[in-house]
Amino acid sequence: MASQTRAGTDARQPEYVTYAPKGYCCPECKQPIKSLERAIRGTAPMPAGAPAVTYRHAECPKVQS
Repeated sequence: MASQTRAGTDARQPEYVTYAPKGYCCPECKQPIKSLERAIRGTAPMPAGAPAVTYRHAECPKVQS
């Protein structure tokens, strides 16, 4: 069994690159993520309950500027 590090439990870390479901917007630049555009899947902590799944542009225009 692999030991978990503190970084391994950080919900803000990206999980993997994939494609976002239709209708998602990048929380960084607020632009829609196109159907075949690569996106980074991650999670965001919620005040109550399980973390929410988030998708960001793999190459976000706001971050690159």
